[in-house]
Amino acid sequence: MKNFYKIIIGIAIALLMTIAFASWVYAVPYHTWTRSGNTFVMTQTAYEPYFTLSHIGPYALNTPSDLRIGSDGLMYIADTGNARILVATLEGEWVRTIGEGILQTPRGVFRADYGRIYVADQGAQAVFVFNDDNELLQTITRPVHPLFGRTAPFFPMKVVADLRGNAYIISQGNFNGIIQLAGGTHEFLGYFGANTTNVTWFTAFRRWFYTEEQMVRLTGINPITVTNIAVDSRGLVHSVSSGDADGLKRLNMAGTDILNIEPGWNSPAFVAVAAAENGNIVAATHQWIYEYTPEGDLLFVFGGSGLGLRQRAGLFQSISAVAMHEGRMYVVDDMLSIVQVMTRTEFAQNVHTAFDLFNAGMYVESMEPWREIIRMNAMFAYAGVGLGEAYFRVGDFSNALRFFRRGYDVEGYSDAFWELRSNWMQANLGTFIVAAFILIVLWQTLKFADRKYIPVLMPLRKARDKIKGFTLFSQCAFSLRNITNPAAAAEGIKYDGKGSYKAAFILLFIFYVLFILERYFSGFLFRTVEEGQYDLLTDAAVLLAAVLLPIICCYLVTAITDGEATFKQLFVGIIYAFAPLFVLKPVVVIMTNVLTLNEAFFITFTNFVAYVWTALLIFLAIKNLNDYTFGKTIKTLIMALFVTLITAMLIFIIYVLVMQVADFGTGFTREAVFRLVRR
Repeated sequence: MKNFYKIIIGIAIALLMTIAFASWVYAVPYHTWTRSGNTFVMTQTAYEPYFTLSHIGPYALNTPSDLRIGSDGLMYIADTGNARILVATLEGEWVRTIGEGILQTPRGVFRADYGRIYVADQGAQAVFVFNDDNELLQTITRPVHPLFGRTAPFFPMKVVADLRGNAYIISQGNFNGIIQLAGGTHEFLGYFGANTTNVTWFTAFRRWFYTEEQMVRLTGINPITVTNIAVDSRGLVHSVSSGDADGLKRLNMAGTDILNIEPGWNSPAFVAVAAAENGNIVAATHQWIYEYTPEGDLLFVFGGSGLGLRQRAGLFQSISAVAMHEGRMYVVDDMLSIVQVMTRTEFAQNVHTAFDLFNAGMYVESMEPWREIIRMNAMFAYAGVGLGEAYFRVGDFSNALRFFRRGYDVEGYSDAFWELRSNWMQANLGTFIVAAFILIVLWQTLKFADRKYIPVLMPLRKARDKIKGFTLFSQCAFSLRNITNPAAAAEGIKYDGKGSYKAAFILLFIFYVLFILERYFSGFLFRTVEEGQYDLLTDAAVLLAAVLLPIICCYLVTAITDGEATFKQLFVGIIYAFAPLFVLKPVVVIMTNVLTLNEAFFITFTNFVAYVWTALLIFLAIKNLNDYTFGKTIKTLIMALFVTLITAMLIFIIYVLVMQVADFGTGFTREAVFRLVRR
């Protein structure tokens, strides 16, 4: 019987291992990421491999460079290695071949809605125009227009055409921008969407004396050329530029970027771009694919490098083109000479459905897809933004506030908070004013009765006098004297013993508490730290070092410049000069929780007053405690700042050296233990 149970258990374990192995084998070999606030978070797979094409009918692909899907529902592939354009159905069935015997090195292809097929041929230095019957209609060679440039190269790499028939060509090595040709005549209209180069003032100065050719030889600086282009259903051109920090752009008729992706969410490594039917934009590096919303918000990132044994469907070695059509993504890998076809998952379909409904103004209808997305992935920030917008449009500002916060949408949160605050004020302002009036009348009545009849406020006065009797409290409260009379405060610290180390450290702790409150408990709109992230010990160490190091350096400088203050007096005097921060920082924290982005000026102004006022009091404290002149105080502060910077640099160098020694010691110990164990 025991053997029977062992056999059953063994079979069950084997089945579980088989299922786990099968799941690993058939799962997608990459992760999908999305943006959540200012970080990436993992999300469900958005696109999964559907099938792979290495042949179109009987024709094997050889280093394909481009792929476009025409309005006729056919796929056009620039089969560069075989010098031809292959036309196929979306399932990969061969339809016809274009350009055999004519093309040399076709690197780009585009089919316009009006039945013209443009082929950018780098080797032939021309753009060929065919019709749907494979007839060559026109050969576009290097423009002879004077504005094209006498030495500007014409090696066409990519080509698209807009709704007006204007053609846009990328030429290898041409730094002037995208070449724009007129519809019909294909005459040169000018350069379009050129990238700018950031140069130093010295380089700008040298441009007064050198030609452009000399500047290139001297500095090696050239504008970054456009790498790939696409055109959307509205006729707007999208470009990517490998090496440009703003790699992905949407260009208007003037060639100006109107996409304006937030810094840090673009990529300088993009080599391919495509515009989907719903306005979404897909851009790709050699191994990774990015999908953006029509507004330029990063939606999904997936992919990875497939080399050797890691090569599986969904991984790439060298993406050269990407296209979108009806939920499918067509990815060309020129190194593997294949086209990988990806299809949307249920999760991605829900995301696109929700976005499409919302962008169409169907806010109520979009709620259910957003809820389903949150059910599938609670960390998907865009679902929070979408539900927040939907609730806001229907007037449910409380839920809108909750979901905007979940989606890290500060502007939406600010608008919803404004509406909620307005509603609250309309409902409660009258009650608040009446309550405040009653409290004021009651207080004045008590004061009048205390003065004329019964001393009802005597217990409060006794408590106040008792608190004032504590020396430590009086020393702490004396810091507020800086606000009204800095000279008297310095005199009290220097001659009357109005300050002490204990009081100064208590005030320093209060300053630390205010720092923590502002850093972690400010309102959502004005917080600079991610929610749930606390590092109180590091904050304490940094704050203590930032306060003590300058004070110590300042004292060392005053000690050699005939300063009269002792270290205790200088330390206490500077800490006491923080009085404006003790008064105004609580106000700032409160304001961050009750104001919106529209009133952010009040917070900025209050902070400005607090810091400038504190800096002025520190200056006066150093001046009065050391009996310096105004000019000598300025010199002392400059020297103290210099000494502080040098000291901080030395501490950092020592820290790095100590860490290196520690790493060496750890590595040496591990190696020694390893060798001893092996023996």
